[in-house]
Parts: sequence; structure tokens; C-alpha cells
Amino acid sequence: MSNTDTVETPTTPDTTPAAQAETTPEHEQEHAHDHDHDHEGHDHTHQHGPTFNPEVTRTLEVTIPADEVSRARRSVVKRYQKQARIPGFRAGKVPESLIRGRFAEGIRQEVLEAVMPQHFQKAIAEGNFRLVSQPQVVDMKMEDDQPLWFKASFEVMPEFSVDGYQDLKVEKPSAAFTRRE
Repeated sequence: MSNTDTVETPTTPDTTPAAQAETTPEHEQEHAHDHDHDHEGHDHTHQHGPTFNPEVTRTLEVTIPADEVSRARRSVVKRYQKQARIPGFRAGKVPESLIRGRFAEGIRQEVLEAVMPQHFQKAIAEGNFRLVSQPQVVDMKMEDDQPLWFKASFEVMPEFSVDGYQDLKVEKPSAAFTRRE
């Protein structure tokens, strides 16, 4: 975006599952990093997020209908149209195609933030999961006029049983006083 193209949008920290969608394999390749040290003789891996305990990790796949995604996109684009300040166009009169082209990534992010959380929460409730970690989007497919599909992984409260405690007997020590003389 150039200095003359601006959109006035509130900034918030990226803590939603949608914000974490940016950690896809393509994203990792774009942001590969170099090291100044020699890798010979050193076996180590790089981690780009929390490591989940496989015993309590669950993965959900969620599909959001295309019409709902399209409605959210139209709403975001209309807001961008009202707020965009692009030379050669009056305020609020910037063509939708230009808005979609110039602000594609911002629009995409806001659409994800608008539709993903509620559908993820609904899937969590339906699956009766008790989350103990922040969900991580591990795969996602978003194309125009298509349903939005994503896969999220998270850790849940481990299940355990305390059956058999009813049969335990505890001996009570004697608490009687004896008098010494």
C-alpha cells in the first residue's frame, strides 16, 4: 500500500484462530529464516508454534457455507469502500474491484475473523470438547464463491476415571488419651 492509499481500521492483537491461520506451510516457506551458525554436527528442529501432547490433541474440520463467507466479504468490502482514500476517487466511490485488489490481504483477514470463531465454537460445543490450549489452524482452504474449510488442532482436558474409590477403607488411629502417672 502506498502512502496515499489508506484505510482507517481499528487495530487489535491477532489472537483469534483466524489470525493464526497465517501459519500455513506456504507462510512458513515465505518467512524462512537463515542462521549464522554451522548445522554440521547439530541436530535440531525449528518449531513455529506450541507443541501439543499427542495423547490429548484433537483436530476438528469445519466447513463454513459459501453464502455466509460471501456475505461477510461483501460487508468488509463495503466498509473498506467507505473508508478508503485513493487519489482520483471521491471518498466512498472507489470501485469494488480496486478495493479487492489493493486491500486483498486485509479483507481476507477480516472475513476470517468474522466467520471462523463462531463456527469453531459451535463445533467445539457439538463435540463436547473441553479445551485447555489455544487452537491452532493447521490447514485452510478459502476461495471466492466456495465454502471456507479449515482444520484446527487443540489440546483437551484428559479423561480419567476415579472408579473404585468407594471400596477403599481407611483405618482410623485411636485418639484416646491415656494418663501417665
